[in-house]
Amino acid sequence: MKKAAMAVAHKILIAVFHMLQRGVGFADLGGGTLDQINKHSAAKRPARHLDALGYDLMLRSTATA
Repeated sequence: MKKAAMAVAHKILIAVFHMLQRGVGFADLGGGTLDQINKHSAAKRPARHLDALGYDLMLRSTATA
């Protein structure tokens, strides 16, 4: 429990350091930001879970209009 609290405190401290260094304020990027940055990893997570459950799955990209 203490280890997790220290890890979170470290992340907050690093974020504050970078904000002060760059002179910018906090900007909430939203919940899906990391998924948008790395779409491939976001798609592979549920695929690995289904694979572990014994399902075969083939991922293919759909064309965006």
